[in-house]
Amino acid sequence: MPEPEEVIIDAAHQATTAVARLWRRHRPDGEALAADQLEYHRERLRWLVAAAFGGEWRLRVAQPPAPPTLLRRLFDPRPQALRVQEALPATDGVSLFLPARLAADGDLDSGRWYRVLAVQQAARARGIGMSDLRARQFAAGDFDDFDLIVAMDADNLARIEAQRPAGNTTPVRLLTDFG
Repeated sequence: MPEPEEVIIDAAHQATTAVARLWRRHRPDGEALAADQLEYHRERLRWLVAAAFGGEWRLRVAQPPAPPTLLRRLFDPRPQALRVQEALPATDGVSLFLPARLAADGDLDSGRWYRVLAVQQAARARGIGMSDLRARQFAAGDFDDFDLIVAMDADNLARIEAQRPAGNTTPVRLLTDFG
């Protein structure tokens, strides 16, 4: 049975969220949230990390690094192109800091990039090391190398099935089939 304070806090949170959604819905057209903004994806990202890691983290906007000082510009041996100039994802164990805006890159739209960054930072907050894991493109030879292939979503499943060699019977399933 929840404590009375928890009920009041939860009700206030739900009311605030509903009012914020209503306010966003009735903005002038020029102020609409773009799909490449963190605010657009915030609620779904919160659900994703809560479901995947069983915790609740605040999603906050990562701040860009401070502008370089005169000494840094004069004596930093790295070329200008290699210096970090955008906000980097991070975590302090309580909050997940993600860039306010992401640009789509190739096959991945900003929503997918946000999901990857949120899961990565939530894993770091839980102490789960992911630095040794490497993603790679699926290859047709993987049908011979593995007994079961698991796709993350329907798009990936369709791409994998398109590469299936004739006569191959290796099962391909969605990750959600195991949930």
